[in-house]
Amino acid sequence: MGIILIEGNAEDKGYILENNVRISFLELQMLLLLARGQKHEDIAKNLYLSINTVRNHIYNVIKKLGAKNRSQAVVKAIENGMFKVITNKDLVGWAPEDYAWCWNCGRVFTVNELSQKQIGPIEINHVIVEVPPEDICPYCYAYFDDLCYWNNLLRYNPDLPKTPDKNKIYYGLEFFCI
Repeated sequence: MGIILIEGNAEDKGYILENNVRISFLELQMLLLLARGQKHEDIAKNLYLSINTVRNHIYNVIKKLGAKNRSQAVVKAIENGMFKVITNKDLVGWAPEDYAWCWNCGRVFTVNELSQKQIGPIEINHVIVEVPPEDICPYCYAYFDDLCYWNNLLRYNPDLPKTPDKNKIYYGLEFFCI
C-alpha cells in the first residue's frame, strides 16, 4: 500500500479549506513524507530546508487539519481527498520503459507517478526567463536532471528483474540516465 499527494485547487497546488484556511503544497509534501516513514532530518535534507522549518510546517498542517497528532492529520488528509491510498503494490503489466528509478532514494515508480514542480520565471541580467517544470521523485521529492528508466538500468545491471518490485529499494546500481 502506498500514499500519494493529490494536487489541490490553490495557486501553489495546495488546498483552501473552510474559513479560508490555506494548506500549502509544501506542508502536505512534508506530511506525506512523514506518513511514508521519513524522519524530520531526512525531510529537511531532501527538501533543502532546516529541521526547524520542517517541524514548523508539520505543526502548522496538523493544526490546520484540526488533528491532534501526525497520524490523525494523515487520516484527515486522506478523508479530505488530499492524499490517495494506492493498494496495488506491484508494477506488473508495465513495460520496462514505463518504470523510472530515483537515484536519490532508490525507489522505483511508474512514469505517470512522476511529479513536476514549476519553478516559474527567473530574472537573469534584467531579463525574465521562463524555466520549464522540473521532474521530481514522488517519494523523496528529489529533482531529476534526467529520468533513469528501468530498461536503461537493465543494460548496466543484468541481474535486475525485468519487472521491479515497487516495495524494494534498489541501491548501488550502475546507470547512465537518458
